[in-house]
Amino acid sequence: TAPASSASTPKDVAGAEDGEIPAFKWSQDEDTIYLTIDVQCKGGTVDVAAAPDFFGFSCEGEGDGRKWTLAFEPREDIVAETARCVGGGGGRRGGETCTLKKLHRHRFDRLWA
Repeated sequence: TAPASSASTPKDVAGAEDGEIPAFKWSQDEDTIYLTIDVQCKGGTVDVAAAPDFFGFSCEGEGDGRKWTLAFEPREDIVAETARCVGGGGGRRGGETCTLKKLHRHRFDRLWA
């Protein structure tokens, strides 16, 4: 499990300005945003950063060594210290599953601002 760091900008995620954006899906309930990131990460390379108005994820791909980065400003604030990502979520091939708790309980009309 990779807990969120106290980073506040996309540049605080290791190499956020570099790397490729991975394919991902998102869903939600009134309390939580769920991200399924379709990339298998090499052990120990996952970096998660969150602030109320920012979420960032990066890792090195297992096997290919490619740098993967996903960073965005959520539509509304999240509870940064509860942001988590765990491996094994991206379907048959593995991947990462991240959960982001919403600051205000309701459904977003879109993921980012």
